[in-house]
Formats: sequence, C-alpha cells, structure tokens
Amino acid sequence: MAPEAARPTNQPLGDVFGELLRVYRIEAGLSQEDLAEKAGLSRRGISDLERGVRRAPYLATVRRLVLALQLDRPREVALTRAARGLPTDPTRDISSPAPSPMGAERRFRTLQNNLPRQRNRLIGRDTELRQIRQLLLRDDVNLVTITGAGGSGKTRLALELAHQLLEEFEDGVFFVPLAPVSEHARVLPTIAHGLGLLDVGNRPLLEIVKNALGEKRVLLLIDNFEHLRAAAVSIPDILSSCGQIRMLITSRAPLGVREEHEFPLSPLALVDSMRPQHVGVLADCPSVVLFVERAAAIQPELELSEDNIRAMFEVCRRVDGLPLGIELAAARIRVLSPQAMVARLSSRLPFLSSDALDRPPRHQTLRATISWSYDLLPETDQNLFCRLAIFPGGFGFDAAESVRKRPWDHERDMLDNLSSLVEQNLLIRDADLFGEPRFRMLETIREFGLDRLEMSADLESVRGCMAGWVLSICNAAGPSLRTAEQLPWLARLEREHDNIRAVLGWTRDGLLDASIGLRICAMMWWFWHHHSYLTEARRWLEGMLAAAGSDSGADTREVLIAVGVIAFNQSDDSAAAGYLERALALGRQYGDQSTIAQARLYQSVLAVSREHDLDRSSTFLVEAERIFDETRDIWGIAMVRSRQAVVARLRGAHADSRQLGEEAIRLFRETGDRFGLGHSLVGLGHNLLEIHQPEAAAKQFIAAVEPLREIGNEWFVSRALAGLASSAIALGRPEVAGNLLGCADELRERIGAPVYGPDRAYYERALESLSKSLQLAKFESAIREGHEAAPEDLIRWFRSSIAT
Repeated sequence: MAPEAARPTNQPLGDVFGELLRVYRIEAGLSQEDLAEKAGLSRRGISDLERGVRRAPYLATVRRLVLALQLDRPREVALTRAARGLPTDPTRDISSPAPSPMGAERRFRTLQNNLPRQRNRLIGRDTELRQIRQLLLRDDVNLVTITGAGGSGKTRLALELAHQLLEEFEDGVFFVPLAPVSEHARVLPTIAHGLGLLDVGNRPLLEIVKNALGEKRVLLLIDNFEHLRAAAVSIPDILSSCGQIRMLITSRAPLGVREEHEFPLSPLALVDSMRPQHVGVLADCPSVVLFVERAAAIQPELELSEDNIRAMFEVCRRVDGLPLGIELAAARIRVLSPQAMVARLSSRLPFLSSDALDRPPRHQTLRATISWSYDLLPETDQNLFCRLAIFPGGFGFDAAESVRKRPWDHERDMLDNLSSLVEQNLLIRDADLFGEPRFRMLETIREFGLDRLEMSADLESVRGCMAGWVLSICNAAGPSLRTAEQLPWLARLEREHDNIRAVLGWTRDGLLDASIGLRICAMMWWFWHHHSYLTEARRWLEGMLAAAGSDSGADTREVLIAVGVIAFNQSDDSAAAGYLERALALGRQYGDQSTIAQARLYQSVLAVSREHDLDRSSTFLVEAERIFDETRDIWGIAMVRSRQAVVARLRGAHADSRQLGEEAIRLFRETGDRFGLGHSLVGLGHNLLEIHQPEAAAKQFIAAVEPLREIGNEWFVSRALAGLASSAIALGRPEVAGNLLGCADELRERIGAPVYGPDRAYYERALESLSKSLQLAKFESAIREGHEAAPEDLIRWFRSSIAT
C-alpha cells in the first residue's frame, strides 16, 4: 500500500497517527510483535496505537517508533505531526509549503477571546480535557470548578480547554485572572474588565455585566478564585440571569455555590516505582515527558539515555508528579544533570525555585505556591495542618486527634478542620480503610508543614503524641497477628508502616526512649515476616537491641526471638543461632516459659538446616511441645507438629510425616493463622512428591497459594510455586514448570529474598531436570514468560495442562 493511501481525505485527524503507523510498519516488513520488541513497547501498546485507542502518543514513544522503523525524514515528520494532531500529507516534501485552510483561519479570527498564548503544549491531560469538556457542554451544567493543589496545573489545563472550545462559544471566550486581586470587592470589576466592559455611570456593575452577557453564548474562564471565595456570591446571580454562558473556574478549593460541579485535578500520573519498569514505560510516563520537553527547551542538546530517563522519573516521583515542581526541576538542567538533581532533592522546597521573570511571584518557588494556600487558613487550621505534617504515611481521624493538643483546637469539630484543609487542597482524602476516612499530604506540601512545625515550640510534644498513637496501634495488633484476625491487622500495619518507620527512626536517633522502639518491634515483627520485609526488619530489630543496651525485659527477649527467625530466613544460620541462644538464656534466667518454648522451636529448625542433626531437633521440639501444651497454646502446638512433620519426612517416615502435617494444617485452620497454614501445606506437598504422588502434591501447593497471598507473603508464595513446578516436571509438563519457576524467581527477586534454605535441594533438582528436558532457548523462554505472568494465571494453565 502506498503511503498516500493511508487515509481518506475526510478521516479525522485523531485517527491519522494509527493508520500511518500501520502503513510504515507494513512497509518495514514488521509484525506488531516485531515492532514492539524493537521499540521497547508492548504488542498491546502497538495495537492500541494503530487502532486509535490511544490517539495522542507521547513524543518519547514516537521517537522510539521512528528509530525502530528507521523512517526517513519526511515520514518522521509526518508521523510526528500526526501524533500532535496536526494535518499531514506523508507524500509531500517537508520543504514544500503546506496548504492553508483559509476558511478555518477566518473563522478563528472572528472568534472573540483574550486568551493568553501558550508557549508549550499541554502534556498528560488528554483524559481530563475530555472529561471537563463533556461536563461543561452538558445542558444542565453551567459552572465547573477545577480544584487541586498548588502547582498541579489547573490554570494551564483550563487555558488549553478554553482554546479548544473557541468554536463552541461563538460570542467569545474570556480569561479573568484573579491571582493579582487581593480584595473581594475587586472581583466583579476584574470580571467586567476581562469582558471589555467599562465601569462608568451610576449603574450597579453587576447589572452592567448581566446586561452585557444577556443571552450570548460565552465561556468565562476565571482563574485562581481560592482566596476570594466570599465574592462568589455574585456567580449564581450571573448564571441565572444569563442562560447561555458557561463558567470555568480554577481554585484550590471549591466555591461552595449551588450550581457548582467540582472537578478535582490530581498530579500527573506516575508508574509504580516499587516494581521494575522497562525504560520505555518510564519514558512514556507523562511526568517524564513533561520533564524532557521542558529541559530540552533549555538545553536542546540534552541526550536521552536509560540512566537519564530513570533519573528523570525519580525527580518526577520526588515532586509527586506536580507539573510546577517538574518544571522548576527541569529548569535546573542548565547546571545539573538529572542524576545530580536526584541527589539534591532530599530537601525539595529550597531546590525547586525559579527566578524566571514571567512567573507569578507565588509560582517562583514551590514554597510560595503552598504558602499561598496556607495563609488563607484560620489560625486553628494552620496549627492543625502543621501538626498533621508529622505523619509521613497519612492518617485517619484517630491519628489526627492524637496530635491535636491545644484547648482552642477543640472549638471546631475535627471533621470541620479536616474538611477545610481538604478544600484548600492541603490534604488529599484517600480511599476509606474499613470505613474510616484516610487523609494524606503531597510530600512537597508536608515538607512545608514540617518546616513550620520545626520553627514552633510544638515539635517535641507532637512527636511524642504520634509515638503514643503508633504504640497503641502496635499493642493492639501484636496479639492478633497469629490469629484469624491477622488480615485486618496486617492491612492496618501496612497502611501505617511509614508512620511506624518514622517513630522507630526517632527512637534510633535518640529522640524518643529506646523502650518505645523495642516494644513496637516486639509487637509487629510478624508483620515484617509475613510481608517479607526481611532486610528492613533485621535492621530495625538489631538497631533497637543496640539502643536498648543491657535491657533484658520481655520485649528484648521477644525481639531476640524475632531477629533469630529473620536471620534464619536470610540464610544467616550462625547469627540466628546466636540470637536464639541469648533469648533462651534470658528466658531461663527470668522463668519466661514462652521465650523458652519459642527459642527451642526455632532451634529445632537450625538443628536440621545447620547441623543436620535430626535427633537434636526432635529433643528441642519435645521441650517446646511440653511448654506449649502446659500453656494451652494451640498455635505453638501447630508449629511443633509442622516441624515434627519435616523431621519425620527427612527420616523417611513419610506416613508419619503426612499424619503430623495434616494435624498441623487442622490446628492452623483452627487458629486462623494463614501463614502457618500455607507453610504446612507446602511441607505436605513436598512429602507427597517424595512418595511419587505429584498430582496430590500439586493440590497442596495450589492450596497453599491462597492463604499466603492473603497475608501478602510473596516469598512463601514463591515456595509454593516452585513446589508446583516440581509437580509439573514429575507430570511431564516441563514448559509449565519453567513458567512456574520463572514466576517464583520473580517474586523472590522483587523482595530480595533467597531460595528458602530447606527448599534449595528441591529447587536445584527442578532446574537440573528442566535443563535436561528443554533446549536452552525453550528453557530460557519459559523462565522469562514466567517472570511476566501472574501466579493465578499459571495455576490455571497448570490445571488445564494436566487435564489434557
């Protein structure tokens, strides 16, 4: 097909890019899969672009496509223009003048407007533009307020939309900036001035405005209304008197008038930084595209490399995706590389400043931008805002109450206080957790609040209040982490994890008493274990032991058990043995039977893994079982049965092992501990594999996945998947086994965990068997596909492959 046949002359511009891309791909002799691989995109992404599902690709994507297709200059220009929604003729030499659509130019010139010319294109807001446009053009809507934090790009978005709506409002589109206005009485005169009206004579100005607008179809864009909301009382009168006009308003808080439809504007989207991302995905991230374009405008020779793009993404992440923050950061490209910016962004607000003369004063630093909103608050809300900044992980009502101290703070209901901060976009309301509203601050805003708090005399008392609140959460959670109540408490601790980290950090740094950190660690270490925060857990646990010094209380003994278990899980058997021995000695010294039983339980594990001494392991388990039985600790007995099953299996007593494993599973179901349940199911699966019952073993491995995923223990999910891979090998399904091993590897690598020590022999046998069963290319392909698959998908595939 010739390029000129890419589209009919009446084809919408939005469809041109996809059709051109398809034509150029076919010309290059590439399939969608081939092009995706060359450009570092997904096949689905290429398909979406060609079908017009994505009609406005980012320029970084276009650049990669141009390189992958090896387009000549005319085709590169044609594809780039199509990506920008501009008319293009792919067969015309780019040096030739483009035909001028005179009718459109004349029509544009007749449209009245005072919109300022935009110097650069709007990035990453296609969805918002479409949604606000649809809302504003509805017959039952005449007022839309775009709300959002300072620096989120409200004005730029509104101006872009206003330009797009010029032909929808034949009587004009008018821009009224209120940022320079400081008095409520000046709002109406400013609106009149924006409409080109004169305030003369003795007629009321409101009447002049209403008469001038009459039944005209006009769009009025009023910018930065937040500091003058008391003047919004005239807005409903204008709207009711002038039935054809529409108002588009930007404000950090809604106006609160009856006709208003609020559109909250979030920062630019960021991809998940907790998962490894292909550099192409990062380059397409709207925040990164904005950074690249603004930086390139300052430094045209800017080179894009994988390291640069990853650093740019980190810069964008650290300023929360706020367009103003990104632009202020990009302006530093004159003197700093993106990597150097990352190093300096540990303190965001001083770094993100600009002396550009064309910026409003409130936008010349991010600090001034936030201060603009802060200064509008009453003193009680200012005080609460600064106190709430102590929470790095967000907060609910109970946390907010814990730091509200001054008597006069209680003159208003907490809900009123928080609502006021939300309206000013100084707080963001998140999804409810178990029915409780949750709030957080953008990190740049929180840093502003912390600066103010540190300048006050309240910092130490607020820190103490937050520590007390965190301690109360951990005290409530600790006893439930091995019971049927573990799921909601694990979720609660995950939600509060950043707040807990802050308190532990203060304890480590000597700002709080060491006993607070020790108690928190003693109560929540199972959370770290279940959610696979192994390295972090060990750092905190060892740090708190060091801070506690010679303390030998119950919390110290529990923390010694905890760090012993964590060290074992990290394959550091020597350190684990030392910690457990210390715990046992203290337990005996103070007659602490619980510590003695736990120490013996985990020493039995070490006796097998470190010393291969099954008799010694059995002796330790007998002592632990006696204590757990005396104290009627069902969970402890279940743990003993689980370990006894392992010892029996290693002795070759598979029938005994199966009986003990099934009893452990029954007891763990009784207690509701999903980790113990999943762990024991994996053990039973290994026992069944050894007696050549792979299908029965597979059922146990599959059954283990659900409880382990429920508690978020990806490491032990990887154990279950690796066990299932061994079943697949025994059942003659090597490619399925490779996928399962690849998925297990990916889960472990994501959290930095090793192969679980006792499973290493099974894992190595599985790899050896696969390498013999599959050619190298197929083996590597199966592992790679597993890295990208979800466990539930692989389990379904395993079941279907066995059924056939």
